[in-house]
Amino acid sequence: MITGYLLKIPEEYKIWFLKNIKRLIIPHIAWFGSITILTGDHGLKRSLCFILGARNIGGVYWYVPCLIFSMLVFIIIEKEVGGGKMTYLCILLLYLFSCIYIFLPFKERSYNITFSFGCMSLACTYIGIGYTVRKFGLLRYRNSRPVIGLIVLILLMTLILYKSGIYKYNMDMAGLKLGAPILNLVIPGGIMILLINTIPLLRGKVGFFLSELGRGSLCIMYVHKFFLNNIFEKVLGVEGFIWIVNVIITVALSYCVYKFISQNNIFRVLFNGGS
Repeated sequence: MITGYLLKIPEEYKIWFLKNIKRLIIPHIAWFGSITILTGDHGLKRSLCFILGARNIGGVYWYVPCLIFSMLVFIIIEKEVGGGKMTYLCILLLYLFSCIYIFLPFKERSYNITFSFGCMSLACTYIGIGYTVRKFGLLRYRNSRPVIGLIVLILLMTLILYKSGIYKYNMDMAGLKLGAPILNLVIPGGIMILLINTIPLLRGKVGFFLSELGRGSLCIMYVHKFFLNNIFEKVLGVEGFIWIVNVIITVALSYCVYKFISQNNIFRVLFNGGS
């Protein structure tokens, strides 16, 4: 949803493609090649799977192709279909399709396809919601602290209920496990509202730290899985510690890699889209 919130509809498709080739596709290829060399897990089959969809090779390689394709689909809907009510109708239909997709008989056969219909349709829904919120200036509150507190409370309760086993919310877009239809909107929507209303309040060192994480988010996304698989499991011989420790350690290590990359102009273009 944040992607949609930040999305600007381009006037020319060519400029949009060139921008995203530099910002997303070049780092996508560079990280795949580098991590493949480091792990020694290479071969023609793995490379073909990467080109065709990357879903069955593990990691986060499915994300960028799916993101670009979903953004493109939404941009076409907004620009060519007519915008306004037609855009909202298309978003609704895409979301309904994502809800019934998991029951369709051909779902498993499309698992290795990057642009699998269920994942793409849900991603387009999120982009459409975020774009609409930004377009009409929704969900920003003058007195945002009570709203922030309420959303944090709801998200914490959701997490506690999940960890305690009272209910299972199995949301995994990479594996086409699309969770519960209502919670698929409530949880990401709550996080989006939280971010929209919290970020303007942040100043000083906290704001600087979060902006740094934002600039290095692409690098962190690719590297964190490498550290999880090759340090926790292979070197330490464990799957990990409690989840919050995993998050802190892997983000810290990944951020160090980002800072190293950001010192070199070539590395910055290759691995972090030039930012």
